[in-house]
Amino acid sequence: MDSGLIALVAVIGTTLSGILTTVFTSRCSSIQTPCISCKREIQHTKEEIQLKEKEIEIEEDIKKLEIEEDIKKLEIENSIKK
Repeated sequence: MDSGLIALVAVIGTTLSGILTTVFTSRCSSIQTPCISCKREIQHTKEEIQLKEKEIEIEEDIKKLEIEEDIKKLEIENSIKK
């Protein structure tokens, strides 16, 4: 084989390897290269999922507290009106 052809194959292989590595390990939801365009959902780690669940629980707790405060205010207003 010609050494130029071997070099060309090596360069192409290295370039494709880099592009494929980027596509499969990137944390981006949209990847665009000259030859590949991809939109995908990101796979979250366990820690990220647990953190999101805790954030949702905290938001729900805050909403419950706000509702309880509103109920207390209404009860106070109703008792004053009587």
